[in-house]
Amino acid sequence: MGCSASAEAAPDLPPPPAGTNVGDGTKVLLACMTQHWRRRRDNWLGFDESNCMRAMKIRERAVAFTLHAVNARQQHTYTLESEGGWLGRVDSESIQMMANQPRERAARVRVNLRRFRQTGRVTLLCVDNNRYISHRNHGWMVADYGNAETAGKRIDYYMAVVSGRGAARLVPPGHVSGAEAARMAARAPPAPAPQRPSARPPQPQPRRARAEDYDEFMAFTGVDRATAERFVDGALGRGLSLRDAIRAFFEGQGSPKPPPPPPLEVSFRTNGGQTFSAGDLGAEVTEASAVGELRALVAKHYDSEPKRIRLVSRGNILRDDAQTLGAAGVRPKDKLMVVVMKGATRFSKGRK
Repeated sequence: MGCSASAEAAPDLPPPPAGTNVGDGTKVLLACMTQHWRRRRDNWLGFDESNCMRAMKIRERAVAFTLHAVNARQQHTYTLESEGGWLGRVDSESIQMMANQPRERAARVRVNLRRFRQTGRVTLLCVDNNRYISHRNHGWMVADYGNAETAGKRIDYYMAVVSGRGAARLVPPGHVSGAEAARMAARAPPAPAPQRPSARPPQPQPRRARAEDYDEFMAFTGVDRATAERFVDGALGRGLSLRDAIRAFFEGQGSPKPPPPPPLEVSFRTNGGQTFSAGDLGAEVTEASAVGELRALVAKHYDSEPKRIRLVSRGNILRDDAQTLGAAGVRPKDKLMVVVMKGATRFSKGRK
């Protein structure tokens, strides 16, 4: 499918032959011709090593998608499957379209089939966030346009049906197949000798402003500017690229750390009749604390040894020191029985 910025910008494309149908199980190829790419004729849609869907001038890396109808009530709405997984978004807040996603993240895409039958072109609407799908200048595929009238032809795609009922192999003008390219190379004259390097070395191209990197990172990930600055500055400071910063974010480094578990409010009663609470132990106790940790805190509270302390919760003796209190069944507001085995403690003479 090709995306065109204006009717004049992209070359005229032939409509599909009569009888070409699109439906459940149809396999299609997509070729991109946005305003940024209009001077390039062979920009096929594929994905890079980070599973980012992009427009790339590499025919061999074009990805064929199989359309799967969502259900009878949502007409012309499909999920798109490739050999490695499904086309989808990484989460409900993101706008970037990623390849090889699990099936539960597959995006539901509404295809304008009436336009396809007339012109060979379609518009794609991501039903899950009600946004039309297009490409950014760097080729990344995003679901970011909310209004077809405002977006105009920026969301217009060219779709080639490669298999299915009534299939016809359609490609954009200017495309040269691999076999034809090999024949042309065999007939081509020998390549000229390489030119001698000029005395003046090539000047490096100025790099774009860091603020543009922040904006691109925020648009691609949906995070705030402070997070974008932290990841972009960290990557570029180590000599890495913006793509590396985005990859680091999606590999989990940008995920917020889970909050610590709340304190476990429990109380204790000893076999001698004394009572105390978890707050008297001098350290925080949570459901993630191990039984052995609690035993040691109670022993310290009694100036005793852990092996002389037995803990009983809901009638069950807590024997496994490696088990967490939550796994052992201890819950907030529980009252644990503390059995102090025979031995010297600072309470051995009684406690008021």
